[in-house]
Amino acid sequence: MGNCVSCKIEIHNNSKVYFLQPVDKSFIWGRMSDQTASLEPVFSGRKSIRGVQGRSDSISGVEGSFTFDVIHEIHKVDVARIKLNFDVPYDNNVYTRKATSEINHVCNNNHIQISTTTTWGGYGFSQNTISFSISTSDDQKIKDEVKKYVERQPKKRDEF
Repeated sequence: MGNCVSCKIEIHNNSKVYFLQPVDKSFIWGRMSDQTASLEPVFSGRKSIRGVQGRSDSISGVEGSFTFDVIHEIHKVDVARIKLNFDVPYDNNVYTRKATSEINHVCNNNHIQISTTTTWGGYGFSQNTISFSISTSDDQKIKDEVKKYVERQPKKRDEF
């Protein structure tokens, strides 16, 4: 039996009118804990916690990503796709650990915003935390442009 590193990943949806629909999860190293294996939508004002851990049969860290479509809750229109990346190698060098994000906007380059905070501990289950906070721009011009885009799109049916 080897040693592994684990990480808690918090996804905060601080937007007012969008939900995050899971598209994909990818693991280069590690796996999701059983408690958080199902990817459910993250509605506005909610938080989702994912547990990721290295393989217990070897010295292992965790590396991978979660991908979400950002969808308007009322009109069911996609406005962006986001990818939340994490890399927590099996070592105590916090400078090799990282959390990044990617945003592919459909209607505006600055509407969806992601901020990231990290707490790096060591090995084990609760000492490493990555917190991704998804929000929207406060710029009224951008809000108006996105609103026009959303209202022009055909409304999708409720898929869940």
